[in-house]
Amino acid sequence: NIVMVTMLLQFMFAVIGVQLFKGKFNMCSDLSKNTEEECQGEFITYKHSDINQPTVLNREWIRYPFHFDNVGAGMLTLFVVQTFEGWPQILYVSIDSFAEDHGPVFDNRKYVFLFYMIYII
Repeated sequence: NIVMVTMLLQFMFAVIGVQLFKGKFNMCSDLSKNTEEECQGEFITYKHSDINQPTVLNREWIRYPFHFDNVGAGMLTLFVVQTFEGWPQILYVSIDSFAEDHGPVFDNRKYVFLFYMIYII
């Protein structure tokens, strides 16, 4: 019985998480670009912040491994939150989420911590 209740609560919060965060856990490997259309070509970065060691990298539009793009992935993400292992990073990605198919904006939605606090309690 306990497992069924836990799974039901996890499912309900995963559905809410999909509504709040679907498509919002994406980012460009070049942090100066915010959309997938802008995230094209190459950019220069420096190894260990040393200007004498430039490196040319391809821009990639990447999705955070734990996301809420569907209910199954949302349940997996909530399981990680439930175990308290690595959940602060998920919280930071959630707070920085901006819009669907748009890169992160620092501290954009500080109030989403309530979603995780209510879930944990």
